[in-house]
Amino acid sequence: MYEVSEDSYLLRKTLRDEPLQSGTAIEVGVGSGVITVVLAEQLDTVIGVDIDGEAVSYCKDKFSDNPSVTIKHSDMFDAVGDVEASVITANPPYLPSTAGDNSDDALDGGETGIEYTVRFLDAAASYLADDGRIYFVASDKADLNGLHDFLDASQYEWRRLRDTRYFFETLYVYRAQALD
Repeated sequence: MYEVSEDSYLLRKTLRDEPLQSGTAIEVGVGSGVITVVLAEQLDTVIGVDIDGEAVSYCKDKFSDNPSVTIKHSDMFDAVGDVEASVITANPPYLPSTAGDNSDDALDGGETGIEYTVRFLDAAASYLADDGRIYFVASDKADLNGLHDFLDASQYEWRRLRDTRYFFETLYVYRAQALD
């Protein structure tokens, strides 16, 4: 299970500062549920998914008394069903793969660090309400120029909302929404 870290705190702070719409949220990669809490405070329904069975079990127990939160075992959106979300969030794996490294799936974003994020954004389009927004985390260790090129060529308008610099990397939170 992915433990809460700087990236989770940055996304949580950003979501608390954003005026989230009522409706449904989909959280891809619930981890320990720190983002799920913020979403449940502001939205009517939260569907949280994770590919990690330990995270799913933990969050099912953590949110068992909250009928507005549903936790599912899923690879991205596979188990979400027919849902239109006003908010979709992810703290995706965003670090580039290292050759010969036994990478942690919670950190390995693909060869350039953006492959998982691109796959997430492609899939999210099918679940996003017309006025919905996507929030996600990225790192300067990944190919941010490639990510920006993808976003510029996609069906999204986007902006970087927040960043935090650490001695080892800079983390960013992005917001994307469908083009008008």
